[in-house]
Amino acid sequence: LTHGTELWKCDASGKTQLVKDIWSGASSAGVLSWRAVIGSNLYIGADDGVHGVELWRSDGTDEGTIMLRDIMEGYDGSNPEYLTPARSILYFRATDALHGTELWKTDGTPEGTVMVKDIYPGPSRPADSYPLDGLTMLGGTLYFMVDVGKGRELWKSDGSEAGTVLVFTGFRPSSPLYPAFGIAAGNQIFFINEDAAHGAELWRTDGTSAGTRMVRDIRPGPDSSGLKLLMAGADHLFFVAYTETDGMELWRSDGTAAGTYMVKDIAPGPSSPEWPWDFYGQVCRVGGKMCFSVKMPENGSELWVTDGTAAGTFLLRDIRPGAESSMLGGFKAVGDWMFFTADDGAHGSELWKTDGTAAGTALVRDLVPGIESGWPNQFTAFSRGIYFQSWGEIWKTDGTGAGTVRVARAMEGTGSSRPLHLKSAGGLLYFETTGFSGDSLGLWRSDGTTSGTVKLPGSGIIGESAAFGNSLIYCHYSESAGHELWKSGGTAAGTALLKDISPGSDSSSPWNFITAGSLLFFTAETAPAGRELWRTDGTAAGTRMVADLYPGNPGTPLESLTSFGGSVYFFTFFSAGLELWKSDGTAGGTMVVKTFTRHPFASRTRLAVSKNRLWFAFGTDSDAGVELWASDGTAEGTAVQTVIESEGQPIRPLGIQGVGDLVFLTAQFFSTLTTGLWSSDGTSGGTHFLEHGIQEELVATEGNLVFFRSVSPNKGQLRPYQSSLWRTDGSPSGTRKLHEDTISPFETRDSRWQAVGNMLYFARNDREHGDELWKSDGTVAGTVLAADPTGDSGGSVPDHLAVHGDHLYFSAATEAYGIELWRLSTRVPEITVMENGELLEPGAVSDFGEIPADGGPVRRGWVIRNAGGADLNLGGLVLSGPQAGEFSVVVQPALSLAAGASTR
Repeated sequence: LTHGTELWKCDASGKTQLVKDIWSGASSAGVLSWRAVIGSNLYIGADDGVHGVELWRSDGTDEGTIMLRDIMEGYDGSNPEYLTPARSILYFRATDALHGTELWKTDGTPEGTVMVKDIYPGPSRPADSYPLDGLTMLGGTLYFMVDVGKGRELWKSDGSEAGTVLVFTGFRPSSPLYPAFGIAAGNQIFFINEDAAHGAELWRTDGTSAGTRMVRDIRPGPDSSGLKLLMAGADHLFFVAYTETDGMELWRSDGTAAGTYMVKDIAPGPSSPEWPWDFYGQVCRVGGKMCFSVKMPENGSELWVTDGTAAGTFLLRDIRPGAESSMLGGFKAVGDWMFFTADDGAHGSELWKTDGTAAGTALVRDLVPGIESGWPNQFTAFSRGIYFQSWGEIWKTDGTGAGTVRVARAMEGTGSSRPLHLKSAGGLLYFETTGFSGDSLGLWRSDGTTSGTVKLPGSGIIGESAAFGNSLIYCHYSESAGHELWKSGGTAAGTALLKDISPGSDSSSPWNFITAGSLLFFTAETAPAGRELWRTDGTAAGTRMVADLYPGNPGTPLESLTSFGGSVYFFTFFSAGLELWKSDGTAGGTMVVKTFTRHPFASRTRLAVSKNRLWFAFGTDSDAGVELWASDGTAEGTAVQTVIESEGQPIRPLGIQGVGDLVFLTAQFFSTLTTGLWSSDGTSGGTHFLEHGIQEELVATEGNLVFFRSVSPNKGQLRPYQSSLWRTDGSPSGTRKLHEDTISPFETRDSRWQAVGNMLYFARNDREHGDELWKSDGTVAGTVLAADPTGDSGGSVPDHLAVHGDHLYFSAATEAYGIELWRLSTRVPEITVMENGELLEPGAVSDFGEIPADGGPVRRGWVIRNAGGADLNLGGLVLSGPQAGEFSVVVQPALSLAAGASTR
């Protein structure tokens, strides 16, 4: 990989080529963040590494791909967002130094890229305001919301300054829970608004002040109906809303109170099905119907359809039979068909289609034969079907298997191995290569040398893996056995199928690996038991199902397998409700710890271990707080320890992690949809709120220092967001920011940061070096660049960080090698100093003797050797002694010493 994520194109002949390397080198221009098409031009927000994210236009040629205007001069960029086409004009939101965040438009020329109106004069906004958002077209008019600190206002624009006018005022201030966006359906726009008398309810506007009103108080009184998942029908709106009698169900509205009603009580009574958090890629109109996904305990998350009536709302097809979900996504309509991705349990995540009927819902093609996934994505419609991407290759389909063909490779000639899934086991590093083709694709191992880095038997992509003893246990596919359990000791002879759990070519698809005691636990699927808990001791004879927890049912939904006290603990749910179980690997030692009187889909965290107890959290029934629970593995020892509340703000638990004697809990504020961080020792007095607006991922060092990332709005400032790296020891006073990036936020998914001893290694883009590897000891001064493989501002985009021995391994991209495996020594430098061949101990004194009165030179020499495993930077030389006087020092050492090197 030499260009990062950039703009490419593909023609009908299959020829694929780079349009323009906007940010030269391996760093990415971020061209997929916002995009829109008008005529034959593509508009994108992109970053060339000099101007920040600005608006670009491309006609598919290098010379025709240009930045339209440097709206915000300098690195910051104007961050064009909400790109909204209106015939030949593109509207968007952008920020400049003089006006702040305002409405802009472009006709595709630099001179035609102008601000529409300075709605809130001056470069900054009030601290409690949000920039304009919710750009929505209705007819030929643009509608949007503005919040200047005194409440939201509805505006409309015809593209001229005079024609940009206020429609309605008096809304409550913006919050991310009730975003200021609209859904156009028929001749009106629907949106969510909150007031003191009705809570958050459904509103509509026809573009006039008189026609802007609440549609219906669905949940009467000041409580909100929890509206979400708004989706446009032909001339009406579908949405999800809550009432005490029916729970969270599917509704529709034509914009009148009488025409606003529940379509169907999918989960009868006050209980609710589990809806997606948002409908991105999981709702689509096709053939006069609406297809959507919803999760029920008996079916998992599957494909449903509605025509707007109760009788016409039903499960279209249980693609993955039983309680497991088919992982739906990518809904895209073309003509009378909808294309989407789904996993039926036999073919992996592949390309499907539906015409809105059960008979017309079918797999289009198994792109990667067997249970491995083709992961089709980036669906783009054309007249007869869609283009999409699968494993770095561009495909197209007309909806038939024969008409689903590969067009071209998205990336050619890189020569990259693209290593990922790095695991250390038995003195070896195992990794998977995905950039090769043919026999080179698959599992490799390395002892840290070139000659000791070899391919292991088997080809193709491996599944989940785990280090177990001196071996790697993993899921792998073969034609004769399907996806089954394999084992490798790092040699060709020691790499083989461990057990064909589901005999023949059927797959058991083992995953959820966790070591507890002397056993490796996992889940696997067989007939007729379904997916259940299994264990292995590393031998075929010692690999067996632990127990059929609910005999007669097609599998057991197991969640959050966690090792504690030599046993594995997990959540499951069935007719008895939500239960905590434990197992020592025997049928007799597998039992219920405690049954909870909660809905199976009640908000909760996973399991964590701290202070010799198991910890987890539930949201309270009213979402007013979070209950922090602990368990010693017995029913009587499983109880609430404390309830975390947040000054009356509803919150729900997200994640939990045990670090030393503390547990760290993340929870989401319903009012802002942002995440807060708490630490707790299990007592009310020992529970502290630490920071607001963080990301869920936490990583802890051996010294129990926890690092996390904070992303928050830059209210009233030019940049809409800022990204920061923080550290905490669990106390409010020990929680502090290490650095802040308002130019390009660094990514913090699990594969891009890794704790090594008391140090954190992570990927960060500081613009000077590009996206490179950094490290931090928890101090501002100790947060520094660790490695720069490219040596320029292009960035090597380090990823898949893993520790093996005293080295950190990671993938990195350079122009010379593509994406390959790199390593960095993590040993602390050790200094040895010798004088006249004698080793000097720390604190030793070196005597110059008497200095001649005539000031003649006195020479003294030392040898400095770096006896460690990492580079040593040499600082200044300090001379001190009991005699005062003037002197000069001539120093000739190198500025830095590589591991094992010396200087004089």
